[in-house]
Amino acid sequence: MIARKSLSGLNKWILTVLIISWFFSTGAAFEFSQLQWDNGISGTLKGDEIISYMGYSVKVVNFNAPVESDKYKEVPVEPVEGYVGLNISKNGTLINETMLGLGESFITPDGEFKVMAIEFPSSSGKEWLYESYNPWVKLELNQRGKPHFDLLIDTQDEYFSAPNTEIPVNVVLKNTGTADIQNVDMDIGTELPILRGNLKFHFGNIKKGSQVSETLTFSSPIITELKSYDISANVSGFDVKDISYKSVMLKTIFIAPSPQQLPSLKKSSGAKMYLKDTTMVSLSFKNDLNYELKNVSITDYIPKGFKQISNNSLHWLINVPPNGEWYFRYILKPMEADNDGLLYPAAKAEFEIKNEYYMIQSNRPETVVYGPRIELSKQADVQEIDPYGTLTVTVIAVNNGSIPSKVTIKDNLPANVTLVNGTTMKEDYLEANKKTRFSYTIRSDSDKPVRLPAANADYYELGDSGTKIITRSQELLIRIKPPPTPEPTPPLVIEMPLNSTEAGNAQPEKYSKDNNAILNLLLDCNEIKGHDIRINTTSDVCSFVLSTISVPGITVTSPNGGESWARGTTQTIRWTYSGTPGSRVKIELLKIGVANRINSSTPVGSSGIGSYSWRTNSSQTLGTDYKVRVTSTNNSAYTDTSNNNFTISAPGIKVTSPNGGENWARGTTHSIRWTYSGTPGSYVKIELLKGRVLNRTINSSTSAGSSGSGIFKWLINSTQTLGSDYKVRVTSTTNLAYTDTSNNNFTIGI
Repeated sequence: MIARKSLSGLNKWILTVLIISWFFSTGAAFEFSQLQWDNGISGTLKGDEIISYMGYSVKVVNFNAPVESDKYKEVPVEPVEGYVGLNISKNGTLINETMLGLGESFITPDGEFKVMAIEFPSSSGKEWLYESYNPWVKLELNQRGKPHFDLLIDTQDEYFSAPNTEIPVNVVLKNTGTADIQNVDMDIGTELPILRGNLKFHFGNIKKGSQVSETLTFSSPIITELKSYDISANVSGFDVKDISYKSVMLKTIFIAPSPQQLPSLKKSSGAKMYLKDTTMVSLSFKNDLNYELKNVSITDYIPKGFKQISNNSLHWLINVPPNGEWYFRYILKPMEADNDGLLYPAAKAEFEIKNEYYMIQSNRPETVVYGPRIELSKQADVQEIDPYGTLTVTVIAVNNGSIPSKVTIKDNLPANVTLVNGTTMKEDYLEANKKTRFSYTIRSDSDKPVRLPAANADYYELGDSGTKIITRSQELLIRIKPPPTPEPTPPLVIEMPLNSTEAGNAQPEKYSKDNNAILNLLLDCNEIKGHDIRINTTSDVCSFVLSTISVPGITVTSPNGGESWARGTTQTIRWTYSGTPGSRVKIELLKIGVANRINSSTPVGSSGIGSYSWRTNSSQTLGTDYKVRVTSTNNSAYTDTSNNNFTISAPGIKVTSPNGGENWARGTTHSIRWTYSGTPGSYVKIELLKGRVLNRTINSSTSAGSSGSGIFKWLINSTQTLGSDYKVRVTSTTNLAYTDTSNNNFTIGI
């Protein structure tokens, strides 16, 4: 054991001398102690086993010789200091033989590979005994660590050309390798003028895992068209073996001409007013260009619920000097209260810049009109009465405004009725959001339908002062009940032979019932199968009766529930009829059961089908609780009402995409979508806004769509300015009141 150990020490000494001699002979320029290593791999091996890593193979050749065990314990007589003999090969070629003890390592002469013995069995382990000899070693293999450059040039992708535009650039150099790098040089190259900082840098050492950064500032050149500029970073350095490492990074930025400042159109008015007051609306158009704008067309619009005091046209054709401004003011008078706040329509200005058409819109100021708003309704306790019968009428006034007013309500009676009790007039001081009512009873003086005219109410613009405002309720039509049903006809006798299988011996059998039994028979026809003892007939009777009898009446088919009709549009009311309803019908619009006349007399139709083209009033109250009733003018028993409610909505256009939050890349195609109701016309104009200012017209005239929706495929210009403050506006080309803009901003990116 001792002799073997001494021999091992001698071999190590000889090997060390050989390695040192080799280094001196090759004139190595680095020290092994300067080398850094990667994380490598490790493995536990026994005799003749091999472990490989990165083209290198290590084979276990031998261990210490086995030893005798203690006479009383299963341990070596003396502690064993383990060692292992290794053959080291590269790409299958043996390059070295070595022996390693615990913690000892071998490095290849070129310094590229290291193997270390990091663990053996315990010095008193039974693995060293003759009777249980099974030694092993845990080896760790490492490749020489090498540096690696990661470069980043951080700056925006696009800038505008202007005298004071600065372009900051941050260059970050990181060593992401497994060894330090020394004598690093970094050169920055670009055509951009340097404003602050240096273009050349030197770093003595950049440790593995660390980074350095440098900031430079360039100035923007003055250009007239979009141009690209490259910013490059070239880096070189050396490792401990004086091996060179290089890296190059290129960043391309775009510089665009300074954006042209478009003229602006502004509109202002008072934020609040009373119904009795007037308000002044101010318009201003500012030309921010350095040359005159000629033939600028400006148009404004009166908001709903206002009237213009003067007779001035709200259309102007003007010339505006360089950096000049145009002003105009006019006066409006509110006609109704609006305590929720009224949004003025936007004014528009149309002009040309360098032969390119532009259209911009003003802001939309908001004003609150404080005042009363009395709404009058009239209702009867019944819809039809007996000839010369009585009914009770109730008139209700509601103040839906924001301030109180003195109200005088008068109702008028037609000539063919008599007041039985109650009063047809009332005065009250009606507070905001309050209501007042009165009722009276009348008697019809004839057997004809009774038409009750609208009730009238007048009230003041402010309390009990100011101009009087007149409002009216709807009319009412009270129908006369039809005469009673005639007496039943004599009993019906049906004689039918029995089923043919019994016809030879059968006698005719009589079956008699009143008319109700006949109707019951009709209702039960679907249940009759073959022969029926009750009537002594077959199901052929049902077929005959059902084919020759129909129930007279009128049936409303449209609107019949769920429709949405825009006010100000023309819609078709449809119905079917059977029997003899007469030549004409009356059509009524119902809201919560209260009737408004649509047409008091229109043809009933032909061949059992009728229709009427109805243009809804542009000021019709919006709601989801409307129905239509169609009634014969000759026989009020012929009548029908929509089964369910339909909606009367406001006409308009609504942009649905982009509507905020989208990120669309320039050079790609996307769908602009919108919905509409009413009659926007056949074509719409699509505009792109940036920062609420018109950026460009996407399409000056494209199809408005069909069935209430439209779509336009937009290829975004590859040079479109980047930004996150874009919106899209869609406007009818024939009716500018039909317009809408994206609710929120969307982004145009790369």
